Amino acid sequence: MPTVNKVIIIGNLGKDPSIKYFDNGNVLASFVVATNDFFKDKKGKKVITTEWHNIIAWNAFGTMTEKHLKKGSKVYIEGKLSTKNYLDKNNIKRNITEVVVKNMVILKSHKEEEKIDINEEEHYEES
Repeated sequence: MPTVNKVIIIGNLGKDPSIKYFDNGNVLASFVVATNDFFKDKKGKKVITTEWHNIIAWNAFGTMTEKHLKKGSKVYIEGKLSTKNYLDKNNIKRNITEVVVKNMVILKSHKEEEKIDINEEEHYEES
């Protein structure tokens, strides 16, 4: 039976992306995206919870990220989960789960006055 590793996130960047260039020409953008969930507590008060997602965008998506995304930008991301293990500075084993971008659409630019119409959205899809 086949398996599926697919994530869809719609949210806002929590800070400006970090961009790295490699000697072989590859581009890597890493950033965090916040998603919110709402529920009412026992007293009926609305409570907001925020999840932070680590995002990795390679090559065309990395270039798109560098050119168009800043803190607060709204994005639609499709990708796959990838977990890495590493040793921290105290030699303790840690895990980090990241979403590796396979498809990304800018829903709202970082510039408030600039609205990207659905017919003009930049849409890159890696093969």
